Formats: sequence, structure tokens, C-alpha cells
Amino acid sequence: MLLASDRLSERSRRFARRSFLASLAVGGGAQIASHIMVAAHVASAPWPVTTVVACVPLLVLGLATGLATLVKRDASAGGTGGDQR
Repeated sequence: MLLASDRLSERSRRFARRSFLASLAVGGGAQIASHIMVAAHVASAPWPVTTVVACVPLLVLGLATGLATLVKRDASAGGTGGDQR
């Protein structure tokens, strides 16, 4: 498990934790919106919903790239996990 690794800095752990919680919130919100639209017999999503959904893959890619960069930086620093920034 990534967060349980003692080779990661606190900065990397914090980023991973926040990314995980944000993804749960976005995913849960999307499920709720979908169920509400079905219950209201909405045939297609309004344009703001479509726009936000279209941006999700870019957000995920950006978060994954950021986390990979932090993990790589921690690995190249010797894996001490001492980075407190």
C-alpha cells in the first residue's frame, strides 16, 4: 500500500491521501447526480455536467502524474521519507 510505505515523504503521503479523498468525493457526487437525473427522467445531462465530466480524465491524469513525480523524487532521495515540506 502506497500510504503505508515508510519510504515516502510526508508530502507524498499527504498528496496521495488528498487525491484519494477527492476522487471518492467526485465519484460519489457523479453517482448521486446520475441517480437524481434518472429519477427526474432527464434524457441528457445539461452542458455544465457534460463539461465537468469531460474534464475528469484530465484531472486524473494530472493527479497521477503529480503523485508519480513525488514518488520518483522520494525514491531518488534515498527513500528516507524525511521530506517534511
